[in-house]
Amino acid sequence: MPLSKVVKIPIKLVRPSKYNPRTQFDRKFIDELARSIKIDGQWDPIIVRKTSNRYYEIISGEYRYRAMKKLGRKYIKAYVVNTKSLNEAYLLALKANLLRRDLNPVEEAMSLKMLLNNGWNKKRIAKLLGKSDTWINSRLKIIEKGSKELLNAVLLGKIPLSYAVKICELSKDLHASVLNKIIKEDFTLKDVEALVTLLKKTKGRDELIRILSLSKSGIRKLMSSHSNDNRRLDNQRRDITVIKCDCGSRYIIDWKGRYVIKEEVQNVS
Repeated sequence: MPLSKVVKIPIKLVRPSKYNPRTQFDRKFIDELARSIKIDGQWDPIIVRKTSNRYYEIISGEYRYRAMKKLGRKYIKAYVVNTKSLNEAYLLALKANLLRRDLNPVEEAMSLKMLLNNGWNKKRIAKLLGKSDTWINSRLKIIEKGSKELLNAVLLGKIPLSYAVKICELSKDLHASVLNKIIKEDFTLKDVEALVTLLKKTKGRDELIRILSLSKSGIRKLMSSHSNDNRRLDNQRRDITVIKCDCGSRYIIDWKGRYVIKEEVQNVS
């Protein structure tokens, strides 16, 4: 998808794209960018594509476009992409924002979902973006299984993506309560993992409320207790052995207790 040489386009002919992966714009950053452009000029051209009419659609650089408009500039420097494919243009916009690290994981997830809805598969998207399956799947997981409260928390930077991916293992009706708790009490990822694990094991509303009312230390202690119980069970399992005798009998032996749990005598013809 070759870029043209830098050209000057009347800013009134430039249009933001409704497919822009970015959904949140920081007004303070626009003001800072406008001040920088006013002093030093526009160093970095935006990237646009010519639409079927006389307008140009922004692929990358809407912040710069907004800053230039704020300054009242009549022209903007741009590269023009020669493509009529919406998918290709959208992919380029996503790649440009990823390279700048400008996007929030929710915005990335929405972009991936749109490409999938337009007929692309995950393998192709991962290859073209240079991303791993884990990177793709974690973002698709939050957009497909996350509640509005969860997506907003990630979008606003209240919790990292890793927390959201773990919370998605719970039903959506629990997301708001869990979010309120982990944000208020400043949970670590390990704390979130422990809370989610305990909530997944709850039986009934009373037990669920009890888990949610526990402090971080209470959750850690309860999780440690469960882990110790599991280790004891594993030790017991390792101490039990089945031995088959040449005579045809079978013995189930508890080596720790040093006794035969059961003896089964087989019929020998």
